[in-house]
Amino acid sequence: MRAERPGKMVLAVPVAASDSLTLLRPFFDEIICLESSETFFSVGQFYDQFESISDETAAKLFREGCGPIALN
Repeated sequence: MRAERPGKMVLAVPVAASDSLTLLRPFFDEIICLESSETFFSVGQFYDQFESISDETAAKLFREGCGPIALN
């Protein structure tokens, strides 16, 4: 991505493992993370409701963009 010469590279994530953020820091100008933890097991541990979806559904959502299905 740096080859495209962006003005600034920002990584924004809702949650992350602390060690992952440390590894990623050299690649970004800024990292925004709402909550990080040293005891990170899964993204779902940070949410009251976090349902799994199939790979096919995820691919469809990426192709079509966010819509009502993504917001439920």
